[in-house]
Amino acid sequence: MKEVRDNDYNLNVALYVMPVEEEEQIDIALEFSELKRLEEYISQLTQILGD
Repeated sequence: MKEVRDNDYNLNVALYVMPVEEEEQIDIALEFSELKRLEEYISQLTQILGD
């Protein structure tokens, strides 16, 4: 009741209920393979440019 009183007795639902947001689905295997590919690319560039 204190929360309602603090909001000047405004009973607008949006003040009290957080909307459910969809979470992005992440393909861990795909992201890991992309990370490995980028690490290999960086390694090759490092060798070419000479540490």
